[in-house]
Amino acid sequence: MIVSRPVIEKIYFRHFISVAQKTTASSAQYGEGYNYWVETGVKTPLRGDESLVQRKIKETVLRLDHKALGTDVDLGFDPTSVRLCEWLFDEIKLACESEEVIEVRLLRGDGYQVRKT
Repeated sequence: MIVSRPVIEKIYFRHFISVAQKTTASSAQYGEGYNYWVETGVKTPLRGDESLVQRKIKETVLRLDHKALGTDVDLGFDPTSVRLCEWLFDEIKLACESEEVIEVRLLRGDGYQVRKT
C-alpha cells in the first residue's frame, strides 16, 4: 500500500545569535555561552510581504541576541536549548500571525540541534 502525503512548500529565514544560558545546571555566573543559527520555516505561498515576515522574525530572534538568559533576561523558564526553541517557535508564531510558521530549528555551534514543529 502506498501512502501519499501532501507536499508542503516552505521558505526558511535564517538568523545568527549569541547568548549566555544560565540554567539550573550551570555553575558559572552567567552560564554557558552559545552561538546559534535560528532557522524558521514558513509555509508558502506567503499571504503577506516577504520582507515584512523577515523583519518580524528578525525582531523576535534579536530580542535574545547577546543577552544573558536566566540572569539579565528572565524568560520564565530554565533556558535550555529545547525550551529556547519552543519559546522562539511560540513567539515567532505570534509575531507572524498572518503566516503559517511550521518549524523553528536551533543549530548550536557545537553541533547540537533542536527542532520544534
